[in-house]
Amino acid sequence: MKYHFFSCFDRNYAVTGLTLYRSLKALQLDFEFYVCALDRECYDIIACLAERGERLIPVDLAEVERFDPEFAGCRAGRSRAEYIFTLSPVLPGYLFHAFPGVDMFTYLDADLFFYRDPEEIFREFEAAHGNALIVEHGFPERLKWRERLFGRFNVEFQIYRRGGAEAILADWRSKCLEWCFDRADNGRFADQKYLDAWPEEFTGVVITGNSGAGVAPWNWPERDLNKMIFFHFQGFNFLSSHWASTNCGSYGNRHNKAIAQLYRGYAGELKESAGWLKSLLPGGQFSAVKREPRINSGKIRKIISAAVHHNLLYIP
Repeated sequence: MKYHFFSCFDRNYAVTGLTLYRSLKALQLDFEFYVCALDRECYDIIACLAERGERLIPVDLAEVERFDPEFAGCRAGRSRAEYIFTLSPVLPGYLFHAFPGVDMFTYLDADLFFYRDPEEIFREFEAAHGNALIVEHGFPERLKWRERLFGRFNVEFQIYRRGGAEAILADWRSKCLEWCFDRADNGRFADQKYLDAWPEEFTGVVITGNSGAGVAPWNWPERDLNKMIFFHFQGFNFLSSHWASTNCGSYGNRHNKAIAQLYRGYAGELKESAGWLKSLLPGGQFSAVKREPRINSGKIRKIISAAVHHNLLYIP
C-alpha cells in the first residue's frame, strides 16, 4: 500500500525530522512525506530536497493559517510549543482540503524512528473499518498516575480516514482553540488529554493493540524490542558530540545493553542525516549536536541533570 505520512518541525528540528524520513525510506516503503514547515528556512530545505527527487512535500504554515484564521488568531496568546500543539487537529484538516485525492493521512511525531514496515497496524485499522487510529502510552503500573495528568494516549502516531475522521478532527479543533496549554489543568493537558474521550464519543476509533507501536522511554522494559515497529525517542538530546541524554531514567528505567545499543544507533542515524543534508545542500549548516560554547552554566546543568536522573549515555 501507499502511505501518506505527515509531520511538522522547524529548522532546528530538521535533522531529527529528516532522520525519521530516512528511516521510512530505508524500509523501501511506497510513501509520501508531507512536512508542515514551521519556519521559512525549514520550508526551503524541504522544497530543495523535493526538487532533488526526495519523497517530500513541503507544506507552508502560512497556508494553513490562511485556511484556518481562527487557528492563526491563537498565536498571540500561546507559547510556540502551545501553538504547535494547537496545530495538531488543524493540519490534517488542511491536508484533506489541499490534497483531495488522498483518502488516508498518518501523523508521525518527528522524533520517531521506524525499524519495520507499519503494514500490520494498517491491516488492523482496515479490519476494524476505522475512521481514526490512536496509540496508548502503555505506562507500566508504577507510572499509571501519569495518565491522569497527561492522558491515556500519545499523539505520536495517528491515522485519519477521509469521510470518517472529519467529525473527530472538528471536535478536537474546537477544544484546542478554546484551551491548549502546556500544563495539566482540570482534566486537560495540551492537545493530548482530549483523546481520552474519543473511544466513547466517536465511532470508528481504533486503539491499536500492536505492541510494536508506541515503544518509548517509559515502556520499553515491558516490550519486545525485536518486534518493535517504531520507537519514540522522546526527550533524546545530545549534550556534546559524545554524550547524550536519553530521558529513559526520567521514567525510572536504567539503561541496559539492548537499549543503550538502540540509542547509540539512533545517535549515529542523526549524525548520518546531518552529513546527508550537507552533501545534498552544500553550504547548509547541519548538525545533530546543537552548537553551544564549550563551557557554560546551561550545559553543565544539563549534564548534571542527565547524570543524576540516569539519562546520561556515552556515544562513541
